[in-house]
Amino acid sequence: MKPIKISPKCKQGWPHYISAEGQWFPCWFTSHFHRYWKRDFFVVNKEKFDITKRRIEDILSDPILRELEKKWVSGDPEKIPYKCQKFCGDNIEKG
Repeated sequence: MKPIKISPKCKQGWPHYISAEGQWFPCWFTSHFHRYWKRDFFVVNKEKFDITKRRIEDILSDPILRELEKKWVSGDPEKIPYKCQKFCGDNIEKG
């Protein structure tokens, strides 16, 4: 697979998003269901992003977000969350 360059909109001023269920997401794009949802980074790590169980300050300082950034930097489509690829990535089909 071709490497993907991620330019995360959430690091460029796009607002964060909190679902009605109380899950924090770096943006609303990543909150939508998609064909890879069951193995999605934000689903697999749901407890880490749950504002009903954790303070937002704790979520934003959690090492899990550094892990996400490493995935972006890797350029590896197998590691980068699907919605990050779709909305913030270059070298992939948009739409």
